[in-house]
Formats: sequence, structure tokens, C-alpha cells
Amino acid sequence: MFIVPFIYKVSKQHNMTVHSIHILTIGGTQLWEEETGLDVDRDILEPNDIHCKGSILAEDKIRFCEVDTEKTAIRDFYKWKELPLQDEETFCWRDVYCFTGEKGDFWLDIPPKEKLGPLSLARIVRTILRLKIDGKAPQKVI
Repeated sequence: MFIVPFIYKVSKQHNMTVHSIHILTIGGTQLWEEETGLDVDRDILEPNDIHCKGSILAEDKIRFCEVDTEKTAIRDFYKWKELPLQDEETFCWRDVYCFTGEKGDFWLDIPPKEKLGPLSLARIVRTILRLKIDGKAPQKVI
């Protein structure tokens, strides 16, 4: 299963809404992957000092966890821009920005060929936005 810890922030700029999403990745290009039978919170996140804000949400083989930035030492992790280009092993935060207009229409959409591991970055971001904007959770809460 894929683990997607994320931080979400939103701000208004003129007639646009800026959605700032920070996803914990491996080397900025891969998703965190673990065995399916593990308890995401107890066996994976807590031992790595990552604390969730609310429930872990599941969609297919993806587990989404909004990170509690007060309990988690975010500064203990690298940002993608701090890593050498060839680094494919270090956990780091990758920043993604989405812009929506007054009617919720997307501006500068993420290209479909942009991936995090085998999954579309656009799919991951759209799921996070669905969770945060519409309040529509993926298939189940675990």
C-alpha cells in the first residue's frame, strides 16, 4: 500500500484560491510504500514521529493522512529542493500548488504524465482537494 502523509494550506489571492499541498515523498519522485497488513498509524507513522490530524483515509491501495504540524517535527524532514537531484532514497516534502477560480475551476492543471511512483500526481492532488474542499472522503476511514 502507498502512504501519503500530506499538509494542506489554502489562501486567497485576488480572485483565485491557492491550494498549497506538501506531500511526504521519497526523493521527491516516489511514494512511501509499505506492506498492506500493517496498521498505518501504529506500525508506520508513529514510529517515524509523524502524527495524523484526524483519521487515515483509504482509497484503493492508497492511505491518506493529513499531518498534524503541531505534533510532528516538520523541520526534521528535508524539502525536495534541498536534496541533490540524484537522491532517490531520502524522505522529503514535495510542494504542489493548485489554483482555482471563483467557480472552483482549475487553472494550470497538473500534467497527466507527472507521476509519484506509479500513480498520477494529479490523481493524488485531486483526492486531497476532494477531502479538504468538498469534505468527500475516499472509500473508507481506517
